[in-house]
Amino acid sequence: MDHYKPNQLGPLSQPFQPSQLSPLSQPSQPGPGKPYQCPPTDPIMTSPERIVRDFYHPQKVQVIHPIQIVNRHHCVPVYEHVYTCEETDEYCGTHPHPHQGMLRD
Repeated sequence: MDHYKPNQLGPLSQPFQPSQLSPLSQPSQPGPGKPYQCPPTDPIMTSPERIVRDFYHPQKVQVIHPIQIVNRHHCVPVYEHVYTCEETDEYCGTHPHPHQGMLRD
């Protein structure tokens, strides 16, 4: 196996000249004033390049949220005011009883 040495010049180390290319559609016949044209070659097939395209589609997923209702009953004092009424008659002062001192026949 040959090892590369920095002072060696390879075929690609020379400057590229546009005249070195020729269209493949032209005949490969050299002529006066024409550069030599190489014959067409078979195409080279490379390994396929993988391109991934991601597509996203909605997918329904049920999420169940259980709810537990607790009814709590509390006794709260509510005041109901009830009034009782008692009526009495009393006489005050110097006045005698209204029927006192009157005689009846």
